[in-house]
Parts: sequence; structure tokens; C-alpha cells
Amino acid sequence: MKITFLLLVILPLGLFAQWNPVYIPGENLSCMEVIDEDTLVAATWSGGRIHRSSDGGQSWYPYQTEFSSSWFNDIHFPTKEIGYACGGTAFGNHTNVIIKSQDAGHTWDSITSNDFTGYNLTNIHFLNRDTGFVSGENGLLLRTLDGGLTFNTIETPGIETVSEIHYPLEDVGLFATANQIAASTQVYHIYSTTDLGSSWTIVYSDTMHNTNGINHRMINEMYFSDPATGYAVGGNGLFLKTYYYGSSWLNGSISPGTNLTTVHFNSADIGYVNNAGGIYKTSDAGTNWSAQNITMLSIIHSIKFANDTLGYALGEAGIYKTINSGQLNNMTQLNHEAGPSFYPNPFSDQANMDITLPDAEHAVLSLFDTQGRLVQVQSEFHENKLTIYRGSLKPGMYIYRFRNSKQDILSGKLLVK
Repeated sequence: MKITFLLLVILPLGLFAQWNPVYIPGENLSCMEVIDEDTLVAATWSGGRIHRSSDGGQSWYPYQTEFSSSWFNDIHFPTKEIGYACGGTAFGNHTNVIIKSQDAGHTWDSITSNDFTGYNLTNIHFLNRDTGFVSGENGLLLRTLDGGLTFNTIETPGIETVSEIHYPLEDVGLFATANQIAASTQVYHIYSTTDLGSSWTIVYSDTMHNTNGINHRMINEMYFSDPATGYAVGGNGLFLKTYYYGSSWLNGSISPGTNLTTVHFNSADIGYVNNAGGIYKTSDAGTNWSAQNITMLSIIHSIKFANDTLGYALGEAGIYKTINSGQLNNMTQLNHEAGPSFYPNPFSDQANMDITLPDAEHAVLSLFDTQGRLVQVQSEFHENKLTIYRGSLKPGMYIYRFRNSKQDILSGKLLVK
């Protein structure tokens, strides 16, 4: 008991936070894509590099593209293997670039550079591996139907800059735009298209006066928890909801009215935004929001989840991770004293648990270290006894979680001597 107590009191404070850092690179990252639970990629603000992890953020490998003087603004993977990124630079040899990966982000090839007016490509979104859109400054909107082999310019309604592109359905596209109609007046729209941009229908309109670089209501990101239910966020705390495939929107805001750049909902009720520099969570579809705890504070730019519980956030300092939907990892939650537990605990070689698992054939054991990183471990379940083998586990504390096909069954702490 004495050893257990000492181990508990010297645990890193990060264990008690909802979001913990998993990658602190030596350069700023601009955008991130989560391909699956273990695989994610992030691009740089400068230097033309793509960073990739295939073990949930434990290790990272940078890939140097040929555009060393360019930055990347957006990245999107329509499939696990096929991904695209776009960007540019106001100086240097490549003023606008689009790159493509066909091996889950391991390597990248140039699709095009310096082919279009405007020096910055800002948003990229693909419906599938072949059909996608790229937007840029000065109203530039490009479309490809052949996986980037060719791009055609699409006429936007008026000279409007497309700030966000999202397809909740393959035949329904939503394009958010911003248009400067006077020195300090901007008009914001969401357009819907059912023919890949050949025709447009306005589904949202907003006019704002006294705008500047900070004071605006431009829409930065859209996300749909299902094809009908969607959300959009933007400047001045703008928060929009739709329940009709984007055909109409309910207007709202999130206090204190900062610039919201990312939104992600795991269901119609549970969602996340970057607010006041950090991460805020709602459990009632955006009516109420509460701040999440972050180890090593950082201004957050992007939030993406691989599933209902495992999420990543991109901040100025690096990439953060939660393994339990942003719930607080305190010992009361994790230690189910009344339920089954491993024995012996602490253990040296192997630990056992007597348990009847609901939906046992689909149950999965996950083991995480105190930084929230998934640890590979050998285990087996036989005749209502679960055995976990130490293998290469280092001495210390770990968090285990059982989950069947529908929900978490049990979680707790496990100590290795």
C-alpha cells in the first residue's frame, strides 16, 4: 500500500487534465488531419513540410516537400490513403501550390504550382478521392473531377472569397463566403449547390459594419454530426446550427465573442470549439459551454476526433490529445473500487482480472501512459479471465480501458513494478 501511495502522489499533473500534449515540434503547425485513431498528419506554417504519426502521436516523421519556401493552409483526406493540401506564399518561387498523397501521408507529390492568379490557396475539400474544390484569395475557386490532374475555375456569385467548403452529402455542397462591399462593411453568405458549383442558392446571409481584421463574422469552419445536422463557427463568437442539410441556419453566438476557427461534434449534442484561446465543450447542442483543462496552455486552432472518445487538438505549441471525450481524468473516475480489478497490482510479469464482459467478442482493451499515449500491450481473454502481459512495459503507472462495440465498460489504473 505504501508503494502504491507514493506512485500516486508523484504522478504528473497532466494526468488530471482533459487534454495533454503529444507533440511539441520545433516549428509552428498550420493545419491537421486525423486519418484514424493512430494516424494523423500536420502541415507547417513555413518550410513546406508535412509531419506524420502512425502511433497516436508518440512518434513523428517530417516529410520535406519541394516547396521549401511555401506554407500550407489546409489539408484534407477524403480516404485513408488519399490526401490533399494547399497553400502558397507571398514571396519565393511558388506562389500557390497543391500537393497530393496516395499513401496515407507518407509521401507527397506536387499537383500544381503558380498556375492560378492570387498568391494564396486557403481551403481544400474533397467529396471523394477524385472530386474536390480549392479556394483562394480574390474569389478564386477551383474544381477537379480527376483527382487533381486538371483544375477548372468556378465562377462564384459576385467577387466573394470562399472561406470554407463542406459537403454533408455527396450531392449537396455548402460554401461560406465573405465579400467586402465598402471600406468597413462585409457581407457573409453560405451558398448551397447540388451540381458541383454550376449553380448556387443562398441559404444564409449576414451583413456587418465596422469590420476590420479582428472584428468580423466570417465563417471559418463547418462540421456535420450527421448529414442533416450541422454547425458553423466564425468571428465574434459566431455559432450557427442547421437541422435541414444546410438549407437554413439558426443564428447564435458563444461568449465572450472571440474568433472561432474550428468546430467538431461527436453527436447532435456533444461538441467542441476553440473559444477564448482554449477548448470549450457542450453537451446540449451548444446551449451551454464549459472550458476544458489543457496541460501547457496554448492557443488552439483546430479540433478533430478519430472516434467518440479519442480526439486531437492543434495549438500554437503543438498537438494535444484526449482519450476520453475530454472528461477529467481524476482518480475517482478511473478507479472503480467496487468493480473487478487486476491482481496483483502493482505487477511484475502479468496481471489478471476475473470479469464477465458484456459483448465480450467485441471488447477491446486499451492501455495508455500518463501522457495519454496509446501503448501496445499483449493481452488475452479466456473463460472470463483477462490476462495482461508486461512485455516491454516500463515501470510506472498506466490507464486501462475496456470498451465493447457500444460503450466503455470499465477503466482503472495499473501499476508496473
